[in-house]
Amino acid sequence: MSQFPLPTLEPIKSPFPLFHMPFPRRMGHPHKTDTSQAVSPIMFIGDIHQPLHDENLDVGGNTISVTYAGKTTNLHAVWDTSIPEQYVGGYSLADAKSWAATLTTAIKTGTYSSLKAGWTEDIDIDDPITSSLTWASDTNAYVCSTVLKDGVAAVETGDLSTNGYYTAAIPVVKLQIAKAGYRLAACEHERKKERKNKKSEALNSYQKHLLHNSYILSELSQIKTLLYLQ
Repeated sequence: MSQFPLPTLEPIKSPFPLFHMPFPRRMGHPHKTDTSQAVSPIMFIGDIHQPLHDENLDVGGNTISVTYAGKTTNLHAVWDTSIPEQYVGGYSLADAKSWAATLTTAIKTGTYSSLKAGWTEDIDIDDPITSSLTWASDTNAYVCSTVLKDGVAAVETGDLSTNGYYTAAIPVVKLQIAKAGYRLAACEHERKKERKNKKSEALNSYQKHLLHNSYILSELSQIKTLLYLQ
């Protein structure tokens, strides 16, 4: 069992049918505890792949003070923004698009091509809560193996951007963002298939309805003709 347990999960009603998923009360946002607040698929899936959104120690790392690139910040912010921004060299939309293209290539034909099939094995549009909990548990494992491998005291010492912490963390950050993007795409694909199937069923029903009505109209027309002839 992880020494960094998952936060308490409560159901949330979302406007997106596929995403009636649990929302951790303490996903690094101690003041945002209204579980009636809708969460977009992009935000939810993105957040659930950041390790500190899936553990219940020190408010997701928000109260762990650290130094990064010479500035005082908190561990949660380091994983949310500092590490990714150091890797891509900025925080502009162009930087994000460039990295997205690189990760897409890695997923299709590169580093992650042999792993991607396993990333979507647990997606079930009829049971999204189980899917999300599986992803959260998978992500939570990195808290022990990488995020707080040597404990809280270790990250509170030195500059995490230069003392080896960043080097150890960036492979996990890249992997998790790749997973999140791929799973988001897979979920959207499943949603489209579901909508297409429902649309097809509705169309078939409508066609049957028209066929039935056409038959009735034909019968009425025949009766009218016979009555007229009489």
